[in-house]
Amino acid sequence: MLFYMRDHYKNNWDSHFEFDIVTETKFKQNYSAPKLVKKSLPSAKVKGIGLPINKENDRYIHFKNFMIHTINVEENLLTEEECLFTYVIVLKSYRTIFDEYDGHLVSGLASLTYELYRRYHTSLAIQEEEDVESEEEIK
Repeated sequence: MLFYMRDHYKNNWDSHFEFDIVTETKFKQNYSAPKLVKKSLPSAKVKGIGLPINKENDRYIHFKNFMIHTINVEENLLTEEECLFTYVIVLKSYRTIFDEYDGHLVSGLASLTYELYRRYHTSLAIQEEEDVESEEEIK
């Protein structure tokens, strides 16, 4: 979804950005970002939508604008184990200034993607149960 968002921004508004999706642990330990961005992680988690962290002055051409958003993902949907991961979505750009609308868009795309992922794996589990029941009926 972020690939499509990036292409849409580029083609329609000539806005360019890069993005990364990393685990919260990796973001805290060894993700390359300014200290202000890393320190903003708790605020991004509380806010619930993408948090823009833009450079103070557009004349600083070697600094980037950032947006961070977190999403909690249950990885083991088909087992009884709890396996919850927090991922950090990081948008970054030298020229594009991120705002609250971008934050809502990233949040919505992340939620939609996770919901589709969850539904897909739930339907797989239901299909597997039906297949097992059909095999038992045949026997």
